[in-house]
Amino acid sequence: MSLQRLFEVRAALRKAMIGFFEARGYIEIETPILVTCPGSEVHLDYFSTEWLDNQKKKHTLFLRSSPELHMKRALSSGCSNIFQFAKSFRNHSENNQGEFSAWHHPEFTMLEWYRTHISFKEFIDETEELLRESSRELATWLKKCGRKASLLPFEKPLQRITVKEAFQEFASIDLIDQDPELAGKAIGVKIASIKKDDDFETAFFKIVIEKIEPAFDKIGTVVLLDYPPSQAALAKIESGVAKRFEIYVGRIELVSTTTVSSNYKFKLGLDLNGGIELIYKADTSGIAASDISSKMNSLKDLIEKRVNVFGVSEPIIAVEKVGIIGSDSSEQLIVDLPGQTDIAGAIAQVGKTYVLEFKLLKKEY
Repeated sequence: MSLQRLFEVRAALRKAMIGFFEARGYIEIETPILVTCPGSEVHLDYFSTEWLDNQKKKHTLFLRSSPELHMKRALSSGCSNIFQFAKSFRNHSENNQGEFSAWHHPEFTMLEWYRTHISFKEFIDETEELLRESSRELATWLKKCGRKASLLPFEKPLQRITVKEAFQEFASIDLIDQDPELAGKAIGVKIASIKKDDDFETAFFKIVIEKIEPAFDKIGTVVLLDYPPSQAALAKIESGVAKRFEIYVGRIELVSTTTVSSNYKFKLGLDLNGGIELIYKADTSGIAASDISSKMNSLKDLIEKRVNVFGVSEPIIAVEKVGIIGSDSSEQLIVDLPGQTDIAGAIAQVGKTYVLEFKLLKKEY
C-alpha cells in the first residue's frame, strides 16, 4: 500500500469515528500536550523539557502520556460528552522495556472519550458499536486497495467475561483482591514467571500475560470486565468489583475503560481554576553547598503540611534552581494554590511561625 493510500485510509477511519461521536452528541476537544504533570502511573516513564519564561525562570514540563487528566478536568468544568484524538508520548528508561515494538511506539495517537449519564452496560454496548462501524469503514477501504477485508471481528456481539471468571477458567485460580497468597497459588498451578515474593499486583499482571491473554487468542475478541478494586483507581465500585472493562482482539488490548463514581469530585489546577502562585527566593548563604538540596526538600515538606490547612485542591509545591550553575545560581520555592484568592492570607499561612505551648492542667503536691 502506498503512503498516499495509507493516509487516505487513516483519514477515512478518523472521519468515520468523528461521525460516530457527533451523531451521539459528543464534541471534539483539544487539551495541552506540554503539561506540568504527565501522569501518575508508576510503570511509565516520560519525556521532559524545560520552559524558559519571560523572566528567564526555568520550569520543568513534560509531554503527556495521555490526555486523561485534562479531559477529566474538562468534565469537572461542566463538559459532558467529549472525545479527542490525542498525540501521546511514553519514554524508555532502565526501569522498563521501552515503548518500541510492532504494537508500541514512543509517539502515538490515542483516542480518548468520556460520556456522562450512561450505565456501565450501555457504555460497553456503545464501545462495541464504535468498533463495529469503524471496522466496516476500514474494510471498505481495504477492498478499494485490493486487500482482503476479513478484518471484521466486531460484527457479532462480543463475548463478555469477568476478571474473576477468567482467572478461574484459564488459570485455575480463585481470585481475591489484594490476596497475599496469590503468588503462592500461581506457583501451585505451575505459572512459570511467578516468584514467591511477588506482591499482589505483580502476580496479577504476570498471570494475565501468561495465562489470560493467550487464552483470548483462541476466543478471538473479548470484553474483560469487573476488575479487582485495587486495579482500577477512581472506578465506581459495585458488589465488590470495579466497573472497568477492556476489549481484547486476541491478546492485544485495544480499549481500556473505567466508570468513575459520580461522588468523586475532580480537582482543578491553576490552568482551569485560577488561584495564587507564590515564589520565594531562598537565602542559602549560610548553608554548605552539599546540604542545600536536602535543606530545600525539607522546606518543601514543611510547606506542604502548611498549605494543607487551606484544603487546597492539587497544591503544587516545587523546588527550583534559577540561573546558571555556580555562584550565580539561586534556589526558589514555588507554591501553587489553585482556587485561592486571599493572597495576604496565603502569604501569612505559608510564612507562619509555629509555637509549641504548654499548659498546666493539674497541680499535684
